[in-house]
Amino acid sequence: MDLIWQKAKRGIGFEIKSSGKWKNEFGRGLKILLTTGKIKQAYGVYLGTDSLKDGTISILPVMTFLKKLHAGEIFGDNTT
Repeated sequence: MDLIWQKAKRGIGFEIKSSGKWKNEFGRGLKILLTTGKIKQAYGVYLGTDSLKDGTISILPVMTFLKKLHAGEIFGDNTT
């Protein structure tokens, strides 16, 4: 777990990797926090090119993540 953003009861967790390939084990901490209710959403960010899903974790290439962040889709009401 690299970062948790918290506002009131809404938490979003981020796992950020400098890898070109996402491994499911990278999201282990996020899955625990989702299961326990500590966070409501989770994102994996990596250097690869494909947007992926690992259960309820959205895995995004860094450039896709930055575009969504800039557009207000990560912290706004339009979260994926």
